[in-house]
Order: sequence, then structure tokens, then C-alpha cells
Amino acid sequence: MFDKRSYRDKFVFESILKFIEIGVDDIIEISQILGVNYNIIKEVIVDMIDQKYLVTTENRIIMTPKGRMALETRKSVTIQKRFINQLLVNLITGEIISGDGIITTKVEKNDICLNEEQKVNKEYLENHHNIINDIFQKYQMEDNAFGIQSITRELYKILDIAYERLVYVKNQLYIYKSSDAEEYQFAFDKDINEQYINCFYRQVKDSVPPCLENFFERDFSFAKSHKNKILMDEKLLERTMTLSKTLGQHSDQIDESLLMKFLRKRYIVTDNEYKNYFVYNNDFLWDKLIIVSGRLRKILDRSIWNELKNISKNKEIYIIYDQKERGIENELIKLKEKSIKNQNIFLIRKNELQQNIICFYPSVAIEVFEEVYEMFQGAVTLKKGIVEFEQKNIQELTEKIQKDYDIVFQDKRKVEGDKVEKSKSNFGKKDNRNQKRKNSSTNGKL
Repeated sequence: MFDKRSYRDKFVFESILKFIEIGVDDIIEISQILGVNYNIIKEVIVDMIDQKYLVTTENRIIMTPKGRMALETRKSVTIQKRFINQLLVNLITGEIISGDGIITTKVEKNDICLNEEQKVNKEYLENHHNIINDIFQKYQMEDNAFGIQSITRELYKILDIAYERLVYVKNQLYIYKSSDAEEYQFAFDKDINEQYINCFYRQVKDSVPPCLENFFERDFSFAKSHKNKILMDEKLLERTMTLSKTLGQHSDQIDESLLMKFLRKRYIVTDNEYKNYFVYNNDFLWDKLIIVSGRLRKILDRSIWNELKNISKNKEIYIIYDQKERGIENELIKLKEKSIKNQNIFLIRKNELQQNIICFYPSVAIEVFEEVYEMFQGAVTLKKGIVEFEQKNIQELTEKIQKDYDIVFQDKRKVEGDKVEKSKSNFGKKDNRNQKRKNSSTNGKL
């Protein structure tokens, strides 16, 4: 999370290049001339080697063409301290860990985040010096350009924080509802000591920070009109519960039997299952994408908007939206403008849409239902949905959408088939014309 840049490093960086240019290439000699600790010089050189400005051999350093170019242009190069750049401080738990193998993410406008509880300052870093030093030693062992004997025994003290970068790691929040009463239980994935859930309770119960406001439904008219609960189909629910349990037990062993259970009409296994069909749309066959929703900004997150641009390169996308949804027309205009083949995106404006349908025709269709529940003295929207894989039912759903909204979806396969037939016909006519010309030419010679 922390990346330290200092004037000292920039000065040493340029000085090392200048010394090499005049023939001083011994690391110890450079250290003595500059009056800078040998270990610190080594750390800067390791960074310069890592960035391809130098190479080293037998305690001597050689400037690369990239280093010479930097010196000639007096290019200002920032040295990123490897041991700081790959250090993460968890601002919820206070844990300090190596950043290796941890995937971080950006936060989008409608994301839900926990507010930081740990304040990282000079005192915090000083108090946790031993932990930071242990990680530093590990990095040196794994990536040491000078050999085992030259590893710095201890990380020099961090005296200031020149730069901080806040990054986020995704975690899954599970909400369990009692079937008998309005009682809920919350749990985070990978929350060994329940630190995340306790933090969540503290922040959502008291004064809700801005980063958690999106946990609650902010459209009051929608919240008021969607409090009636949708009756669940017991057969589909039982099928879904069985599938969910089976997937949990065999997540790393997907066989034909499990796949067939997955590809049956059922409820969505998780409230964001429908998003996976966008992300992995190349893994199954489909012709066109049809989206019907009066809540596009709630149903589709930023990753899906980006995926729509990629899909539009090769497939047609029909988006039926509610023109009264706040800000949606600007989003759709941006989507079309940024798409390489914007002619593949068809926008159909309607009023008072009460459905959320996502159809990768003719392979899979998902109808998403939103229900509003009272939690922590506020309204929270939870998603349910039914996913359909039977092509006959998907065809009927598509025809109903066309009828309800008075639109026509092109059948690309039929259009392409017509083109093939027409091409064959023209090809036959061309052959006939060529044969006539050939016969005429032959007759002329006779």
C-alpha cells in the first residue's frame, strides 16, 4: 500500500550514472565518495538493475543503453522501493502482509466498501518495524543481485511517509434470512476472527459512512413499491438448493452429470450469477444479447458496461431501457460512442419498465427480481432470479418481449442464410454468363 520516493534516492541515482560515465564503477568506492551508507547504495542499485538501467558483475556496475539515455536526457526517474511497493496494510484489521499474489481492485461509483479503521502514520510504522523488516528480508533473499553475503541485515528506519496509495480487495457478504420471520444473519467470506463482520455492524448500525450508503436502497419510490415479496416456486427452490450444495462439494470437479443439473431451469445460485454470463460469454454459443430493464444502473456494474463494448464488436445488443431512469441515457450514449461497432448496439426507449431480463439468445435467459427488505432502520434491495436454458421457452420469452414492446429482433442466422442463397444464385448466373461468352468466343473462331 505504501510507496516511498525520496530526493535522496533521485540524487544517488543520477550520481551513480555520472560516476559510471567517468569510469568509477566500484560500488564501495562510489559509497565512500558520496558519503552514503554502502547498504543504502546497494538498495538503490538493486532498483536500478530491476528497472534495466544497470547490470552488475563482481561488485562492479555497468550502464545499459537505457541508463545512458536517462543520463543524457537528465530524465527524472522515480525509484520505487521494492520492499515498500509490495507491502500491504489492511486498514480494517491492521494486518501487514506481502502484496504478492493479492489481486486489488478499483472502487466504482456504486460499490459498497467498509470504511478504514486503522490510521497508518509514522508511529504505526515504527511500532510495526519488525514485521516490515521480515518481509523486506524475504524480498532480498528472493531477488538479490549481489549474492547471499550482501543482504542487508536490517531495514533502515522509515522516518516519513512520502506517498500512500489506497487499494481495495473484494470480499463476499452473505445475507441469510429466516423463512419464519424478518430475521437476518450476515457473514463475510474468509473472515476468520469475524473482524470484517464486526466492522460492518459498527459502521452500518451507527452513523453510516458514505462508502456504505449504497448498501441501502436510495430510490425511495422504488423501495415503497417493491415491498411485496415474490412467491417462490418450491420445486425450483429445492432444485436450486440441491445444486448449490453439490457445487460447494464438487467445485473443482465439473463432470457431465453436474453440468446437466446446472443447465436446468432454476433460481440463480447467487444474486450476481447473471454477471458471470457477461464475463464468460465466449464459453457458450449464442447469437444476440437482449436486455430489458428499468434499473440498468443497478443491475449492470462497471465491469459489465466494459464487457458490452467487447461484445458489440461481433454481436448485436438490444437494450430496452426506461427513459425516466436517472442518468441512464448518458451512460448508453457513452457506451455507443466508445464501441468500435456502435451499429451493433440498438437502444429502445420505453416508459415504466417493471422487468429485468437478460437474454443471451437462444442459449440462456435470466429474469432478475428485486425485493426490498427492512434492515438497520433502512431499506435494502436483494436480488432473486430465474434462469432458463430451454431454447423453446427462451424463444417464447423473446417473442413476448417483441410483442410487449412492439419491436423486432433480426434473426442474424436467417439473414446470413439468405445471403448465402443469394450468393449461390448470383454465382450460378455468373457461371452461365461466362459459359455463354465462352461459347460465343468458340463459335467466332470456328
